[in-house]
Parts: sequence; C-alpha cells; structure tokens
Amino acid sequence: MKQIIRIDSDKCSGCGDCVTICQRKAIVIADGKAKLKNEELCDGLGICISKCPTGAISLPNKED
Repeated sequence: MKQIIRIDSDKCSGCGDCVTICQRKAIVIADGKAKLKNEELCDGLGICISKCPTGAISLPNKED
C-alpha cells in the first residue's frame, strides 16, 4: 500500500524546504504553512522528511 506524508501544521514553520526538495511538486506553502497539495502526487519516498528542520513531516501508514 502506498504511503502518504503527513504534515503537522502546529510544528511547521513555513520555511519551504520541503517544497523545494519535493520532485513531484506535491507540497505547497499556503497560509504560511506547508500543505500536501494532492495525495496522488506524493510518491511516499519521504525525502522531504529529512529536509524539515522542525520535524513536522512524517510518513505514517495510510490507515493511521
């Protein structure tokens, strides 16, 4: 089953590091916070997790 990232808006600083690293352009900054634009675009690799300085991005199972 495909995994999708989860972004905790309370932890997100809105720095945009995840947006620049996401090759699929699945993440955008909206209202000063990172948001998943479209789940279908997320490849589930989680490269963005390592770029997030606040730990706001995780890769839980889709059932979570």
